[in-house]
Amino acid sequence: MHNTSQVLVEKSLLGWKEYELEVMRDMADNVVIICSIEDINRMGVHTGDSITVAPAQTLTDKEYQRLRDYSVAIIREIGVECGGSNVQFAVNPVDGEVIVMEMNPRVSRSSALASKATGFPIAKMAAKLSVGYTLDQIPNDITKKTPILLALSLPYDYVVTKAGYETIMMNSNPETVSTDYDTSDCLYFEPLTVEDVTNVIDLERPDGIIMQFGGQTLLKIAPPIQLYLENKKLVSASGIGLVKIWGTSQDSIDAAEDRKRFNAILDELGIEQPKGGIARSESDALSIASKVGYPDVVRPSYVLGGRAMEIVYNDEKLIKYLATAVQVDPERPVLVDKYLIDAIEIDVDALADSAGYVVIGGIMEHIEQAGIHPGDSACSLPTRTVSGKCLDIIRSWTIKLAKRLNVCGLMNCQYAITTSGEVFLLEANPGASRTVSLLSQKQLVIHWQNMHLWELGFNIFATSGTAKVLELEGIPVEPQMPEICLIMGRYRLTLAYMVLIITTVDGARATMDAIKSFKNKSIETLALQDYFKITDASQNLQTAQSTS
Repeated sequence: MHNTSQVLVEKSLLGWKEYELEVMRDMADNVVIICSIEDINRMGVHTGDSITVAPAQTLTDKEYQRLRDYSVAIIREIGVECGGSNVQFAVNPVDGEVIVMEMNPRVSRSSALASKATGFPIAKMAAKLSVGYTLDQIPNDITKKTPILLALSLPYDYVVTKAGYETIMMNSNPETVSTDYDTSDCLYFEPLTVEDVTNVIDLERPDGIIMQFGGQTLLKIAPPIQLYLENKKLVSASGIGLVKIWGTSQDSIDAAEDRKRFNAILDELGIEQPKGGIARSESDALSIASKVGYPDVVRPSYVLGGRAMEIVYNDEKLIKYLATAVQVDPERPVLVDKYLIDAIEIDVDALADSAGYVVIGGIMEHIEQAGIHPGDSACSLPTRTVSGKCLDIIRSWTIKLAKRLNVCGLMNCQYAITTSGEVFLLEANPGASRTVSLLSQKQLVIHWQNMHLWELGFNIFATSGTAKVLELEGIPVEPQMPEICLIMGRYRLTLAYMVLIITTVDGARATMDAIKSFKNKSIETLALQDYFKITDASQNLQTAQSTS
């Protein structure tokens, strides 16, 4: 064994019953047990792989009170002054012996489950306790109603409930705390497969099914679900009609996803896209790359978004990508497009109705240049370097494309603007993007402008060579390295000083603008639920029925 390694040797508790208690404490030393949780699988199966039940099913009252007393004593002794904690126990099924296995002084995967099982918003309560509230000062505002709308939502949980309908939600990732207790009226922790979705449809029989918030997963299962509904002709629980998929049609989704159809539509509308082609073999890919020149962006044609995307700079890299990252054949073609060096990337979220009216919700400029996956890039709203001419082109193309695709609901478009001012459409997705929730919540608009670090009260330190260059430009700088709070450019220094790093000029400029804004304006923290009031839609629905 290496002399710096450590191992933990503990008695095996294989076969013992496993329990968890969710505990909260406030600054006044009030402690509450939110709920008890019992693992169906006994000790030996990781909690992340085990099914759990709340409340615990096999604890006697005496055993529960003992675990409760232990939990209260532990949270006080550990020193969790306020917030939530999770305490895990093992109980010997033979003689009742109790072993404390672990204590997490924070919310955990179990906290998310406990919130949904009990209706007690642990994460929200913990946040309020941290700013000084006590437990008796925080109301629990839970109400439940009969759902009439089924929403399949992955990263866009809160969006779907703001239309005023009672909602059922399916989310296949219960380990995260992403879906708050009051986001929907009913929540299913089920995988988003055809079988599981149709089971919920059979049980709940909603008026409508919204599939625009489930990303690529739902794009793939939408066709068989549509076929299922056409064959079954299920009557909704409300009795107002058949269960239907609401929003953009499957044909429109296919037109955006099928690269051949999509290219034809862009040609018809006069919308420019980077030069490239569809490759169904290695020779096709090499031929296209030879025509458009390197570097190129390569990705599967059958997915929307950046999954399996890569930038290649020569034939060797392209061949390696085709051999290892994807399987290219006539049934699974690959897109080979010219990579636009130093281009600015733009995200646009638009909303269209069935009558063809289109509203652009926002145009966002990525801080990082094109080529960085949107999920890894920061963005600014409004745009900061885009000309009025380019914005007009983007607005025009977005509206034309939404109408041509017959979008009913959300559409996200991604554009690139070259250094010479040319605009190219990279892709369009007839559904919700990761930026939809950001746009919906946007309250503060930062006006971007040139600024200087020292005007914000920062002292600038640099190595000797960099310091000389800055001094020539009239920038005050010191060639020393005292306590550092922000580093621009050198990753190894970040590890040494354990501070924030910024690696691009655009990123540095955006960060400085954000700091300036924060220094001039106070920040108020609010929960998403505080922004919206979900009204009962039943009266509106009855009115609509009586007038139809």
